[in-house]
Amino acid sequence: VTIKASGKTSKLLGYVAAEHVVTSDLANGEMWTTEDLAPPGDLTAWQDALAAMSGPHGPGAKLATSLSRLSGVPLRSSFTTVVGPRKLTVLTEVVEITTQSPPAEMTTIPAGFAKEALAKP
Repeated sequence: VTIKASGKTSKLLGYVAAEHVVTSDLANGEMWTTEDLAPPGDLTAWQDALAAMSGPHGPGAKLATSLSRLSGVPLRSSFTTVVGPRKLTVLTEVVEITTQSPPAEMTTIPAGFAKEALAKP
């Protein structure tokens, strides 16, 4: 996995974001991050979850681990991969930012929720 700063910047939602070009065996694309926002407290947990989705040796593990080392808060990304005979592009973009705590009902575990372990392949 190779990640290089392109030197390009753009204003996204009023924050200066820097472009990082990403190339890997799994996907190629770019990620725009800003240093103007403090990362949320649970950002590390999210990054760990991304890496865990592919397992420690899965195809996305190296990519997720490399992306987790980028500094700043991601605001936009676009990645393209090949799935069989087709190209698949995934675009994500933050559309709103607030710096206040979410309402309590958004962080309450729903009634009837049960945590289950994933079956191993």
